Amino acid sequence: MSIVVGVDNGPGGQLAVRWAVDEALLRGRPLRIVHVSTGMEDDPAEPARTGRLRTVAPGLRGYLDAMNYARDRVPDDMLSGIHPQGPATRVLLKESADAELLVVGSRGRPPLAAVMGSVSSAVAAHAAPPTVVVRGYEDEGTQRGGIVVGVDGSTHAARALQFALVEARLRRTDLVVVQGRGATSPTVDELVAAGTVRGSTVRLHLVRNDQEPAGVLIDRTRTATLTVVGSRGHSGVASVLLGSVSQAVLRHAHGPVAVVH
Repeated sequence: MSIVVGVDNGPGGQLAVRWAVDEALLRGRPLRIVHVSTGMEDDPAEPARTGRLRTVAPGLRGYLDAMNYARDRVPDDMLSGIHPQGPATRVLLKESADAELLVVGSRGRPPLAAVMGSVSSAVAAHAAPPTVVVRGYEDEGTQRGGIVVGVDGSTHAARALQFALVEARLRRTDLVVVQGRGATSPTVDELVAAGTVRGSTVRLHLVRNDQEPAGVLIDRTRTATLTVVGSRGHSGVASVLLGSVSQAVLRHAHGPVAVVH
């Protein structure tokens, strides 16, 4: 299984590539870069598998930058890149159907602003694997650390918790579990007591709060390395693919957010 990252020609896509490269190296997984074409670009002057790309049509500048950045860090046999044409959401959902993780930027820039700007929320709602939406840190001087996850006792939150535990183990960092008002989750208490994940010790911190959960999680995104939410909580409706909390966190986060179905 691979890590798939969707890129455009703006800074949001390049931030996503950096995050995806780090994640692929941490997980030991192949990285697949997908640059969605509007159909107006020419093909790159050099194929992606022959070394660093040097010349490229203006519309594929983001693809060149992404491939060159990744090639300097990821072994050749673990890296691939494509630039298919078609609706961005449909392409990314197809390319990530069998992936371990999908990574996208939070918004794009012209001429693809409408593409990646709306795609991040769409793929977070519909993608099969967990989806990380990478937003640039507003305060680059802020010291960041720890994985934050919101739980409410729902099935989606339980999956989010497991994903967050893996991330904390991979990054050798603390895990902060934010338990919402009225939520019951004995699994969290057991994890805090044990403090062990797959043979590695992870320090867990349980934060119980009586405030509106979205606001608490959004505030935590200011200093977290990654914030993890389930796609829906206990109040979610089956026909709604993203619950109100996950939608709010995606819209207002100050750092990367992972949505787990």
